[in-house]
Amino acid sequence: MIAFIVAVILLGILVVVHEGGHFIVAKVSKISAPIFSIGFGPKIFSFKRGETEYRISAIPFGGYVKLKGMEPGEYTEEENAFYSKSPLIRLGVVLAGPISNFILGFLIFWMMIIFTGVEVPPFTKVGGIEKASTAEKSGIEKGDSIISVNGKKVKDFYDIENLIGKGNVEVALIRENKKLDVHIPRIKKGLGILPFFPPIVGQVEKHSPADSLGLKNGDRILMINGKKIDEWEDMKNIVANSPGKRLSIQWKHNGKMFSGNIVPKKAQSIKNDSIISIGILGIVSYSKTKRIPLYLSFIEGGKRAIFSTYQMLYNLGLIIKRKVSAKELGGPVAIVYLTGKSLEFGWKNLFAFFAIISINLFIVNLIPLPPLDGAHALLSLVEMITKKKPNKKAMEIIEQIGFVIIMLLIILVFYNDTVRFGGKFIGRFFGK
Repeated sequence: MIAFIVAVILLGILVVVHEGGHFIVAKVSKISAPIFSIGFGPKIFSFKRGETEYRISAIPFGGYVKLKGMEPGEYTEEENAFYSKSPLIRLGVVLAGPISNFILGFLIFWMMIIFTGVEVPPFTKVGGIEKASTAEKSGIEKGDSIISVNGKKVKDFYDIENLIGKGNVEVALIRENKKLDVHIPRIKKGLGILPFFPPIVGQVEKHSPADSLGLKNGDRILMINGKKIDEWEDMKNIVANSPGKRLSIQWKHNGKMFSGNIVPKKAQSIKNDSIISIGILGIVSYSKTKRIPLYLSFIEGGKRAIFSTYQMLYNLGLIIKRKVSAKELGGPVAIVYLTGKSLEFGWKNLFAFFAIISINLFIVNLIPLPPLDGAHALLSLVEMITKKKPNKKAMEIIEQIGFVIIMLLIILVFYNDTVRFGGKFIGRFFGK
């Protein structure tokens, strides 16, 4: 139940930000906005300020701002109507909503970094070398511990990544207790080294196989099925290849040895543009929190927002190419369920999930399909190029086709949610 309440509140904020973007730019552009609604369907509460009626409606997953003359059946040339304005102004109005969502996602990432720092690999040991990378060509090897870059000491992998720029680099490292100096000329795209993660549990998900077994933060995984575990990747590979299979595991907790059996939970992951089944235990690797300067936190927040955008576009591309089934699309129930899963890893993970959802809304609303913002943006761009206003009849037909497609997508999403998350949602959030 907590997850449902949190999800509704967070989605309400996303709606206010998105529709608020439309609303503010419309008001500045002197476009009439009779209704501002959080939610759809029958209104359960409302008040009026000026010309606008502000509503809270019965269906909490969404919202809208009604702009005068925007809908095809309400087309008018009155001065305060949407289509009486230039295509550039209309473009600004429709893009303001999605852009507001992107900005919100970035701000959440940025604020998280400012107040909590960044999670960084805690060691300077090299865990892997990318093939044909600058590091491989320069003789850096897996297992080397980097101690300085260009004469500056490094404390963790974040320091290494931020000190290595383009051009010549001098790296001092330790290999088998011997100090070595490596000169690396002409770095263009990074060094090509991967961080080392020890097989130490950083965090345990509630209700996961690891939680049921009794694994705790800070425990060190020693062996799985009789195989010695030297690094996190060793354990990850064994577990990923064993969904639903019983594994024997040995670990150390507060200096004491423990052993038991564990069955990795089946999950889905993307590999080579396809969905595959993997095993997971419900644990994440150990990392440390590092405070960074304000300007670096701004850059890091931007990187995370851009990466989230890329991931969303990549996943949409896989669905369009039919390499990933449309059954993977999720809606409100999926959001509530995943809100609960994020809460199990803590509030920090919840806010990261919130930021990702906000950026996903930025992408989804730019799809050029009526009645989404992308369709109105496309019409404005076409008018800017052709110098002709859109035909009212054609707009009505396009709107009707778009409405049918959107309704079919909504039915698909709700069906997917019911099949994938319905039982879990009811059991976890209302049954406890």
